[in-house]
Amino acid sequence: MDKRWSKVHTADEFLSFLKIMQRKKVPQYCPGDAFPTSGVSWFSTQSIPGMRICQECRQKHFGGTRFSKYWSHDDTPGPSICHGAFHYTQRMVDALFENDDWDHFAELMQIRIRFAGCSQQRKNANGDDADGGWWYKYTKSLTRDLYICEACYFDHVYKTDREGSFTLGDRLPVKPQCMASLKGNQTSETADIEYNRAEIMHLVHGTDRRCYAQGTVGLKWYTTPNNPRGYGVCEGCFIGKIKPLGGEKYYKVKTDVGKKSSFACWMNAYHPFFRRHEKLLTEGLILGDLSRLESTIMRFSRLPGCQQGGMGQGKSKRWWGWRSLRICAACVKGGLLAETPAGKKFELHGEKDPYHRFCDLHSMQLRDRFHHDDVNSLLEFARRRQEMLA
Repeated sequence: MDKRWSKVHTADEFLSFLKIMQRKKVPQYCPGDAFPTSGVSWFSTQSIPGMRICQECRQKHFGGTRFSKYWSHDDTPGPSICHGAFHYTQRMVDALFENDDWDHFAELMQIRIRFAGCSQQRKNANGDDADGGWWYKYTKSLTRDLYICEACYFDHVYKTDREGSFTLGDRLPVKPQCMASLKGNQTSETADIEYNRAEIMHLVHGTDRRCYAQGTVGLKWYTTPNNPRGYGVCEGCFIGKIKPLGGEKYYKVKTDVGKKSSFACWMNAYHPFFRRHEKLLTEGLILGDLSRLESTIMRFSRLPGCQQGGMGQGKSKRWWGWRSLRICAACVKGGLLAETPAGKKFELHGEKDPYHRFCDLHSMQLRDRFHHDDVNSLLEFARRRQEMLA
């Protein structure tokens, strides 16, 4: 643009410059592959019916390559996912464009576009979990059958040396959890599943990108444009939860976390701010404005963490809730729990306790029940849990 502008000296040249600039479209961020999106400048090719890519993916994957000539504007109305967001697309371009093997590329892409992204990261028309289609069994698990979905298989395993670690399974009557998903990315419940899932994550993604409750080390971190103090989303949650919703344009790489530093991800279900963060983030992405999320983060980022229950809170700390269900200050204030229906029936309102206590909302079962059960059922469950742990 600077070179063209430097050659503008007359009114006619200026009008010509304006016409050229009007034809140039500003690249938009990729809408992702989780949900169909409208209002996007799409490109398609006659060689691969049904495949549509956004302007950013066209430039990123095909700009400057021999494949770019096959793509043209698609004016067909209607929402679509961006097939350029598939990791599979980038792999096939890298493997085939040097030999200008467009026909083989088109053949391989016709296989992949028959299904959308990871089944854990998308919903069907009713808002329920989408059908996973075919599942691929991890062959090296000795204790339990573990699977990855067809999307993750083609994106990360198909036509690689990792194919030998998976075999096509039968269609399953009950949808399993995709062990390669970055959406439900907390640690597994049992040691054997945790061990195998860590192996699968390293095998498929090259590293364990999961988000750990006690803090995550060694991942890339992301933050909003103003980088609120103490705020960060780990790479796994960013790729698995924010990017598929088109949130890439609202985040940037966070550079003030060391590679060996343990940092608590705000999208981890154990984070005191988790529920409010999820609500404000969804609202911000719909409105295209994260200012309310950022201002709320700035108000609460100075709160001490929950200590994740297992580390304990120490002696003479303030507690809310009930004697059979104690809640720490971080969970109460970070989640505005005092304003909930259950919170209005608290017996403890910040009184100090001389004994060493743990925050009961470290239990995900209790945390979910706090928001959904009546108080009597909640306290009865908490009482039984205490008896079992005694």
